[in-house]
Amino acid sequence: MNISFQIIKNSASSHFALTVRQLAILSLVYNESIEASIDYYSKTLNLSKPAVTKAINRLEELKLVRRKPDIHDGRKVIVSSTLIGHNYIQQIQTVPNTIYHAC
Repeated sequence: MNISFQIIKNSASSHFALTVRQLAILSLVYNESIEASIDYYSKTLNLSKPAVTKAINRLEELKLVRRKPDIHDGRKVIVSSTLIGHNYIQQIQTVPNTIYHAC
């Protein structure tokens, strides 16, 4: 595991106690700038739907993401961004630059 990834992981864990799975989902929500269903995250990350649901539950508790009904399919739920989550991802993304400039 490279040192940058380890530092980002530790930063994620220390601030919000995020798992790598939660951080991966959060990164997709913000870096791809799309609102998607649990099925999308499950397929993209090759995780089970229950595992993704559990991770999103935690992210929602922390107010890093929010769920809303899919206007096209009432059975689906769409995961979307929040201001808190956006700010958190911006902080995490500055960690590698900080490491680079410190060397």
